[in-house]
Amino acid sequence: FSNRSVREAYSILHFLESRLGYKQFVYYHQDNLIMPNRVFYCPNWSHTFNYKDSNTIQATFIEVTIPTVNF
Repeated sequence: FSNRSVREAYSILHFLESRLGYKQFVYYHQDNLIMPNRVFYCPNWSHTFNYKDSNTIQATFIEVTIPTVNF
């Protein structure tokens, strides 16, 4: 996520931190050609403050192919 505002970066980081690096979440995709509901977790991320109102967040998302969560 490059060149994100402070507000957007805060929201992304809050989402990632609330999942603690291991909690799974569902990504609802709008494309009917692939499975619309996919489960991921994000074990690591980093945040870089570039300059005023410009932040970069790098994150690694891993798909859970056999999820154990209820949709």
